[in-house]
Amino acid sequence: MVAVVALVGMLALPVAADAGRAITGPCRTVFCAGVSQDGSRVVFPFEGELTEGAGNRQFYERSGGKTRPLLPPGLRYWPRLDEVSADATHAFFTTNLALAPEDGDGYGLDVYDISDGSVALVSSGPFDAGPFVSFMGASPDGARVFFEAFAASTPGVPNVCLSLFERFAGQTALLASNPTPPSPPVCESAKFGGLSADGTHVFFTSSAELEPGDEVGDDIYQRVGTSLTRLTTYPEPAGECVEQVKFADASSDGGTVLFSTSAQVVAEDTDLAIDIYKRRPDGTFSLVSRGTDGGSQPCGPLGGDRPIALSADGGTAIFETTSRLSPADTDSSNDLYGADDSGAIELLSTGPTDPNADEHSPVFPDWLALASDDAKRVAFETSQPLVAADKDAATDVYLHSAGQTELISSGLPGKARKGNAELLGLSGDGSAIVFATPESLVANDLDRERDVYLDHPGGKRSTLLSGERIPPEVRISKHGKVLRSGRAALTLSCPKSETSGPCRGRLVLKRSLRGSRLGAASFRIASGHRAHVSVRFRPRAAAPKSVFARVRGADALGNAKVVSKGVALANGRGSKSHPMRREG
Repeated sequence: MVAVVALVGMLALPVAADAGRAITGPCRTVFCAGVSQDGSRVVFPFEGELTEGAGNRQFYERSGGKTRPLLPPGLRYWPRLDEVSADATHAFFTTNLALAPEDGDGYGLDVYDISDGSVALVSSGPFDAGPFVSFMGASPDGARVFFEAFAASTPGVPNVCLSLFERFAGQTALLASNPTPPSPPVCESAKFGGLSADGTHVFFTSSAELEPGDEVGDDIYQRVGTSLTRLTTYPEPAGECVEQVKFADASSDGGTVLFSTSAQVVAEDTDLAIDIYKRRPDGTFSLVSRGTDGGSQPCGPLGGDRPIALSADGGTAIFETTSRLSPADTDSSNDLYGADDSGAIELLSTGPTDPNADEHSPVFPDWLALASDDAKRVAFETSQPLVAADKDAATDVYLHSAGQTELISSGLPGKARKGNAELLGLSGDGSAIVFATPESLVANDLDRERDVYLDHPGGKRSTLLSGERIPPEVRISKHGKVLRSGRAALTLSCPKSETSGPCRGRLVLKRSLRGSRLGAASFRIASGHRAHVSVRFRPRAAAPKSVFARVRGADALGNAKVVSKGVALANGRGSKSHPMRREG
């Protein structure tokens, strides 16, 4: 069947991903994206300058058909986009640049929040964050931000262990403390897991004994207000196996939790490899990855099934497994499945032309797939052609919805497709998919560089998000000539910096700024070149000694700009002033 491809972070730092919600996963080099819940706003980094004065290495916001930069220009180093809020009006990023006066730790990493045109330092407070800070997550409204740092739990007392902090209402606080902390170099720090959609439940994993009766090993905890509850209340694995437990997702109200563990929580689980479970609101557990062998490893540290997402109502879980749980699954590759509370299991990573060939990710185990909030739409990547329209071996982005598989990264009709597409984001409602590809999927993608696209499933054509938005500023010469033909000739130049040339447009001559129109002519000039453009005057008038020239220049992307200038006219060699001839 089909395997989805892993993302490699831009920096060697952990990045939390809440599939199908505001954040879409770690960045792959400079390509990632944050998508609003309704798909109307996208935040993405891009190396090239897309708007005038933005500079390179910029974060852009695309909304309402307009692109605007979010960071100050001229950055020396590339920040990392971590997450956006549910409406994408807050963008969180990590950088070692000091972008706020209170950031005084030199070149140490810090977390920032871009909102309403301002940049605010998040990783600050009485607990000195030190040189290492890693963003871990944020509430959907962007009000609560969680980060990890080598910071002292008591001001002034050094600490060699990572600690998990929360920033809220301008205050920084330690998320959880160990009543019996170990001595360094032993560290039992809390690892952020995620948040419920309403932001009231915070989930994290810790090996510390944070409540009486907590057994040795990792456990998942839930914090609601000041109340702390251990969720993994089953016995630890017996023998030499050490439990591998990881929080994956939660229902919107935080009542149902999806997680993976190597422990045999219910009798139906007969192996010690990693399996997927739900914890119900009443505290009971149910096995999600039913019928899987959990992998070949006896204790599961390097194999097993992987949870991806849980629907907002807690009813449907999306997961990945090598087990063949459907008659249509006839290979040994990892595949995506959906399982609901009725016990029904559906193969998602397939299509009408599925070749059922083995496909394996080069990076284990975090292969990328994103699900909508209701888990009814699942986006993924594969190099296998799952529909007839996919006629090459390049990696493409697909969407599975309502039993159907749709090719998202499709190109122009009749154009050969080459180059791998990368899934960057899926909006919470499933209405918008963001991806990157070096292919020109629309007519106004004029280069072979990797670009960012937005697609609305079921629509006719993807939208280019990373299209350059800088209009050409056509230059007008100070002097022109009146030719023997009676036409006026002016020299226009298309700037060399215009990468989306040629410059096209129309030159209009008037007697003065508010004077009558004398004539007009169209032009087409290659980037970095100039051309003489002649204008036939209107009839029955003597050629003026000067004109007011107005030029509207546009590039191949449709970016346009109007420039105006007064131009002196001289007679051409051996010519005399002629009456203005009638336009033919």
